[in-house]
Amino acid sequence: MDNKCVLEFEAVGKEYSIGDRTLPVLRNITFCVRKGEFVTVMGPSGSGKSTMLQLMGCLDKPSSGKIYVDGVDVSKLCSDALAKVRSENIGFVFQAFNLLSNMSAIQNVEIAMAIDNVPAAERHERALDLLKKVGLTERADHKPNELSGGEKQRVAIARALANDPAFLLADEPTGNLDSKSGMEVMEIISGLSKNLGTTVVIVTHEPAVATYGKRTIMLGDGSIKSDGPTKRPAVHDLKLK
Repeated sequence: MDNKCVLEFEAVGKEYSIGDRTLPVLRNITFCVRKGEFVTVMGPSGSGKSTMLQLMGCLDKPSSGKIYVDGVDVSKLCSDALAKVRSENIGFVFQAFNLLSNMSAIQNVEIAMAIDNVPAAERHERALDLLKKVGLTERADHKPNELSGGEKQRVAIARALANDPAFLLADEPTGNLDSKSGMEVMEIISGLSKNLGTTVVIVTHEPAVATYGKRTIMLGDGSIKSDGPTKRPAVHDLKLK
């Protein structure tokens, strides 16, 4: 891991206007995710996790402070510029998979590169390689309705990596999976981090998911309550819900 920040929040605040009231959701959030880190973001309901996810994914802009993605200040960018940052720098993994039902696994991975005008032969070869990395070579030609939940999420991970993003951003990646499939998906994400140096940020409410990370940012009442090495349970028998 080097010292380059691929995601940085600098005194970030976010508030929403409701009628004549202003509702502060995030207050003075400052942190840096360095290249190669595996970070989990946790916190109880109402702590600001969802808002922070929106900001990390450049799906919204802060009310105050600055956000840097791979060294670029995205705080004031227009919608088109933010879309470009998302496409080139952030690999999204969603709880609901968000695969295209009429396309095969390999086509779902390829489409992310087609949007960026990668030549057909190159994107097909890279898609095959990514499916191999997530253990789905033999399922490349299967459509989502022919895949299990865990397999769908593995396709989604491969798709998220298609454009070699600065970091992988996952929103409750095991939320729609059974315990066994959830653990398999987390082992794959963990392997990408350990073996390929993939930078990973996961937003989750599940302690079992957080134990796969090396660092945990804990939110509470819109502020960072703690930020440090992930605490491992005394007995490693946590189960994914």
